[in-house]
Amino acid sequence: MYDEDASPASQYRERLKQRRRLRDDEIMRCAARLFARDGYEASTFKLIARAAGVSLPSVVAHFLDKEALLLQICERHLDGLMAAIERADDPDQPPRDRLDAMAVALAEAIGAAPEAHRVLAMARTTLGEARRKDLRVRERWLVALAAATLEAAAPKLAQHRDLAMPATLSLLAQLDGHAAWFRGDGPMSRADYARFVVAGSLAAVRQASHAPAAAPSTTTATDGTRHAVSRAKPTRARAKSAGVLTVPVQTGS
Repeated sequence: MYDEDASPASQYRERLKQRRRLRDDEIMRCAARLFARDGYEASTFKLIARAAGVSLPSVVAHFLDKEALLLQICERHLDGLMAAIERADDPDQPPRDRLDAMAVALAEAIGAAPEAHRVLAMARTTLGEARRKDLRVRERWLVALAAATLEAAAPKLAQHRDLAMPATLSLLAQLDGHAAWFRGDGPMSRADYARFVVAGSLAAVRQASHAPAAAPSTTTATDGTRHAVSRAKPTRARAKSAGVLTVPVQTGS
């Protein structure tokens, strides 16, 4: 939609921007499909251009190289996962309900973009180190949020610091990996599976916490091992601008 009060030149520039955004979206959508189906190496710019219905120079002009295209697909996918979690989060809900909502939102967002999610897994071993850092900032946001939300729902983790990160990564790995095998026509919905994973994670924490407690951690928040807890919501801007994340979540019993 254009601003009717804008000058014809401004309206023209806005139309050009919209057309470019639509073209970029189509290129990334087709590239994700080819990467997921045929593999990164086999999916050339020429094939991607043909699939998107654009010229090869257009692809090269928009994405300088194939790694840059791969990175943008992954960044957009991770931003979508982060946005889905933020929309689902309600600080006024009990911690267990917040954890369920986070898991359901993450699982359903993954399920809505299976090709992009497979490309994300590919990128972790395909991208160069410098570009992988950009993805790790976003992934660190997800890990930090999950860790803080899980600890709020399972307060015993505060006395068992050695369990906190294994429990968090186990929960996320199950949600992350389910796209490879999950079929929507089975007896369990994606939301049901997400709640199942949460219930199993909390049960495992309860069982493991019967072991002698580890010594309290003396590390600081700057190494990413501890997260402040409050009622404020995390923001994606923090994930993009900081290498160390403090993710606030309401505590509960």
